[in-house]
Amino acid sequence: QPLFDCHMDDLTLEMRGKSAATEIAIALGNLCMTDRSLPEDNAYRHFIDLKSSGDNSSTTSQTHVDVLMYNHLSSTFPGYEYDIRVKSDNVKVIVVYAFVQKLLGFFSGFLPPPIPISALPESERNAELLRRGEPRPFTMVYTVDLTKPEVVVPRSSASQQALSLDVELLRAQNSLEWTSGKSHRDFGSVFMDTTKVSLVQFSMCIRDQHEKRSSMMPGCKASVDVAIRKPKWDANGRAPG
Repeated sequence: QPLFDCHMDDLTLEMRGKSAATEIAIALGNLCMTDRSLPEDNAYRHFIDLKSSGDNSSTTSQTHVDVLMYNHLSSTFPGYEYDIRVKSDNVKVIVVYAFVQKLLGFFSGFLPPPIPISALPESERNAELLRRGEPRPFTMVYTVDLTKPEVVVPRSSASQQALSLDVELLRAQNSLEWTSGKSHRDFGSVFMDTTKVSLVQFSMCIRDQHEKRSSMMPGCKASVDVAIRKPKWDANGRAPG
């Protein structure tokens, strides 16, 4: 059985190839993604739902995805293979934990394999073998900006109660950096991946029977930042203290 369906009214894709990077620009209109494991009358079946606005809604796209794929042999290689940027307006996102786990497992199969030693510049091959003993891991940076989204987090896919957030801006992005050294050729260096999630001017309430009932933040809005930092690769098998 298929995991999910994806429907849209219009799709625009542009691709440009350069020596240092391949650039892909995608625009989506009226995007709707559906969890096929839930019955058709389930309120959480459409886990992403975006309707274009404007006089001509069939051609007005509100979701833009830019993908930069860098050539790691280029002299201007930034230190990561992919740079993904997503922007969307007025989207409704439903977060069911069990389904998110299924999605992560599904998309992990599309990640490219580690870069083989033979594909690295010759000057780096010995250092790669000595310092790591394994190919350099796949690396990616991303920025996701959702303007005025509604985020719904139900207790479960069968529950009538859910936490609902109305947010002016939701941003998720990560950054990569070396610590205790400048590259894998420096003994003891660690490659750190920091993920930051920002909620700007948001309010929360409890949904009951799919209607907003009691506000958890009456008369006010707040902003919050959450950051998670972890080693992407550590020669010593541990993060620095």
